Amino acid sequence: QSIPDLALIGDSSGSMEANLLRGDERPYDLLLRADWSLFNWLERTGKIYQIMLAAVNFSNETYFSGWHSYKEIRKIKEEIFKFQNGGTVLNPEVIRKLYTERKDPFLAIMTTDGGLSNMDEAAEELINLVSAGNHLAIIYLAGNRGYFGGADQRFIDSLKDYAQIHKVEDAHDI
Repeated sequence: QSIPDLALIGDSSGSMEANLLRGDERPYDLLLRADWSLFNWLERTGKIYQIMLAAVNFSNETYFSGWHSYKEIRKIKEEIFKFQNGGTVLNPEVIRKLYTERKDPFLAIMTTDGGLSNMDEAAEELINLVSAGNHLAIIYLAGNRGYFGGADQRFIDSLKDYAQIHKVEDAHDI
């Protein structure tokens, strides 16, 4: 059974707190675990050789790896595992490139704590991604709830009719 091409959209903003040496579970640690587990499963099952992959990393900047096969997975991993520790802006033009550069339908998995400073325009472009025939799943790292004054929940709520939302409180939810 084939699976769709896969795009990983990762939030590496300061609120994701990437101090992995503390030994506690911060949102960025959960992002790393989710993405690493996905890569591991795809490799173990051999499905990774059948699909194209892309990565988007957003914080102060939004980086896009382009679409690549397994032969170039290093480019995907370098992009998704690069912690920026800045603000939280998801550039809608990069999301547009994600779905206009790939004609076959794909699954986009976004991992975020939801505190985007441009949530309305980001949500609009994610809805356009789905309207173009693609699928969206959001791993909502809800451990920072309250930190954003409810803005994170408004962002997630604006996408609930277009995406599968998976709320994660801690590593046991992954």
